Amino acid sequence: RHRCSYIFINQKCSSELLDFYYTVVSGFSPPLKNETIIKYQHEILPLHCLSNYSSYYNYLVQVVYRFIAKSEILLQYTLTYLNKHWPCTDRKKQTLFLREYEDLVVNFDNRMNKEMAFQFFRKINECITNESTDIACTALEILQNPMLHFFVKNNAANLYFMLIISISTVATEHWNDDTRDMAKTTLEVLNQIEPNAYRKAAAKINKINENAFLRNT
Repeated sequence: RHRCSYIFINQKCSSELLDFYYTVVSGFSPPLKNETIIKYQHEILPLHCLSNYSSYYNYLVQVVYRFIAKSEILLQYTLTYLNKHWPCTDRKKQTLFLREYEDLVVNFDNRMNKEMAFQFFRKINECITNESTDIACTALEILQNPMLHFFVKNNAANLYFMLIISISTVATEHWNDDTRDMAKTTLEVLNQIEPNAYRKAAAKINKINENAFLRNT
């Protein structure tokens, strides 16, 4: 354990090392000691920022899940870290961050409070309007994930307005045909998940557009 900590602190990592470390974490007994939580924050989370992150992504995600399963507080720490260290200039890394975000919600949706839910959907919303087709389509695919439909439904009243505005914009203005088509499909999925919230959000958006048109004329 001490040797692993030394390697992580020196910003080195590999799939093999994380595969081994997963067995170490599996031996931790909940509730985790404060010392172990601090190590997670300062040794495991920073592994997201290393240049070879994509080579060990799947193994890191498994270690992260194992830690969170043993301590609820680590879910908030992880989501906050992903947001704070979002790879703005690396498209491939952004898609991996999005997938990790998705998997965290799928596996721990029962631990997500309203603040964490808003944090998640706000990041998805930002990525929907990205000019990169990879990032935009990944965000749209996440909203279509059947395993997230219940989570989306539970938060629809507060989030549909924000999401529908962004997705509607992509459906009409994005430069890529496939992305526009996926946006239209996502709108249909959201309507099926929670028709009432969708209808209210769409009516509000139409009202805003009508007022803007009247001002311009």
